[in-house]
Amino acid sequence: MERVAHPSWKPILVFLASIITVPVVMLLKLPFGFIGVVTSFVLIQLFLHEVYLKAAERFAGAVVASVLGVLILEWLYPYPFLGLALSALLVFIFMYYFVERLHDYGMLFAVLTLALMVNFGFFDSQKMAFVFATYWSTGIAIGCMVVVMLALGVSIKSRFCFQQAESHMVQDAKGFHLESGLIALRVVGALVSIIALQHVLKQFDTTIQAVIAAVVVTVQRQVHLAYHRLFFRVLGVLVGTGIAVVCGYLLEQFHIPYLSVFFIVLFLTLFSWLSQKCPAYLEYFFLQTGVMLPLILMTDTGEIYNHTIGMARALGSIEGGVVGLLWVYALYLPIHWCRKQEIMRGGHV
Repeated sequence: MERVAHPSWKPILVFLASIITVPVVMLLKLPFGFIGVVTSFVLIQLFLHEVYLKAAERFAGAVVASVLGVLILEWLYPYPFLGLALSALLVFIFMYYFVERLHDYGMLFAVLTLALMVNFGFFDSQKMAFVFATYWSTGIAIGCMVVVMLALGVSIKSRFCFQQAESHMVQDAKGFHLESGLIALRVVGALVSIIALQHVLKQFDTTIQAVIAAVVVTVQRQVHLAYHRLFFRVLGVLVGTGIAVVCGYLLEQFHIPYLSVFFIVLFLTLFSWLSQKCPAYLEYFFLQTGVMLPLILMTDTGEIYNHTIGMARALGSIEGGVVGLLWVYALYLPIHWCRKQEIMRGGHV
């Protein structure tokens, strides 16, 4: 008889996934290769009991958005305003269905991928956008495959189950829900603000983390949840960046082969273990702290540690979170009104 995998498996699986994914990505010298390591870490930490479904959704969302981004850039590159408007409409649709919990994780990654690809395409070059889409999707595929193979191997060997019997991938969503639409609208507003800000300030190295942080904060239904995400994200960024900077200094002093692999695997495993021993509300803090290690130490395919890019990515996480919180407040009153109407009609929020 199969038993549902216990959360105590997380540190073990994180260790195994990291010790496979980090060397593979480094040996292949993949641009944006950190996303492969982050993918395996996040899937195990957040979705242990739905790992097959969430891995499929993460990969599918990135691929679908990449294809849409290619089509938009191929057809509408001479008309950037029209291309950006169509991209914003697609982001709105994806986020609406994310809030409605229809293929939710896939929708989230479609938004992140499309926003970043369009940003590169219209404000940098088409070639850069296509390079980003190719290597971003490849990194996600590597991370997903490693986690799925590990889960399958453990399931066969130990008869542990890594997939819940009932899937909540698709729920009833008849009619248009105004509250979900407003939440999707504020995500669009936050992304437009972030991309515009990056190009005004010429801080392109911050874009990836700023976009992710903005989406994570603005998609929260409740203000206190947005504060929770922002606070623990900033705290995780500060702690993770501090650890990564110390590791980077040691890498520069001691040119030991694969020392960076050791640091990343060690700290990802440690943070996974700590997240099991500490209160549940700290889980996001340890998740974000762990993410900063590959994000900063795997900044370039030609060198182990790039101070400028690493620090820019850390600042992007904070910048995106703050912009996202501003948009949460910008649409607070209409969303609050929608909830009051729902309560008056006898529904629930």
